[in-house]
Amino acid sequence: MGSNDQYPEEAPAHPVRVNGFWMDRFVVTNSQFRRFVKATGYRTLAERPADAATYPGALPELLQPASAVFVKPPGPVDKGDHRHWWIYTVGANWRHPEGPHSSIKGREQHPVVRQRRGPGCAPSRARPI
Repeated sequence: MGSNDQYPEEAPAHPVRVNGFWMDRFVVTNSQFRRFVKATGYRTLAERPADAATYPGALPELLQPASAVFVKPPGPVDKGDHRHWWIYTVGANWRHPEGPHSSIKGREQHPVVRQRRGPGCAPSRARPI
């Protein structure tokens, strides 16, 4: 993993071991996920407020529907602090991937983002889409 030949923050190249995991054969597109949501009324975690009881003491603004959005750093950054490239963005979800002022218009065939498979959400298997 990493590279000694590109950006300084990617170095050094080094071996990494990854435990086994499952990956679907095909991606779920925004268009397919939209049909799934319309048919089921499903709301992703990024579209639901967090439960205050699950996060006692959390600031109210951190309980709003949100998601982490990748933002390319302007240059080399401290690799130990993910906040340089992942920004907690209120209103970011699969319909608004970069935040409330973005949309999926023109990206209907792109893979859906800001959602995860979990209880009640298996759009690629729940029904033909």
